[in-house]
Amino acid sequence: MTDSWGTGLLLVMVALAIWAAIRRRAQAKRLLEESFSALEFDTPEGRVNGERVTVVSKRQEYMNAMWSGRQIGAMQSSDAFWYCVGPGPSYFLVVPSLTNRWSGLDLKWIVRPLTEERMRAALQGDRTGMQRAFGAS
Repeated sequence: MTDSWGTGLLLVMVALAIWAAIRRRAQAKRLLEESFSALEFDTPEGRVNGERVTVVSKRQEYMNAMWSGRQIGAMQSSDAFWYCVGPGPSYFLVVPSLTNRWSGLDLKWIVRPLTEERMRAALQGDRTGMQRAFGAS
């Protein structure tokens, strides 16, 4: 009887962990989308918010906290590189750094302008991103 109780408890714990991970992932997606639209970008047309900027390519890297050299209070940190086009046209590398802490998600943004040449170099080999950024070439 004890073995089946232990197995049942283990299954409940695994199910709760999976549920928490799915919920945290949805929370992270919402946080990224909402906070991106609030970011400000300097363009030839003046300062605009993220709603006027298009993400043309995303590159995601997941790092294990143990190997990333970061001091974080949880198991994993996520870094991404978002290549964006704004009015003008203007080009940006946007880096959302999302850290999964036991107390919640911590998000920091870095926005760097890119020249057209650097944007083209960054999108080299990404046919879809190139198309979105520069149209038919």
